[in-house]
Amino acid sequence: MEGKELSPEQWLQLIRNHWGGIENRNHWRRDACWGEDRTRSRNRNIVGALALLRNALLAIAADHTDTYGSLPAFSEACEHDTSFALRLIRRHL
Repeated sequence: MEGKELSPEQWLQLIRNHWGGIENRNHWRRDACWGEDRTRSRNRNIVGALALLRNALLAIAADHTDTYGSLPAFSEACEHDTSFALRLIRRHL
């Protein structure tokens, strides 16, 4: 589409695809692996802080998905070996 004028319908599709990709890549992983939608707090500070932590976890996990094969496998490894999880946190401070 580069070099062409986009119609309103094309802009709408472009925007929908962009936000759909964000939903699939970001929110779905945070919810499926870490239960983000089960958070019951309505305190904006708490919810925001938890969202930041989950995003940080995704960044850390991205460095280790080759080793563990998937985000759920990485999460499970952290659950079973808390010293591993603490080492990751310390390394990324």
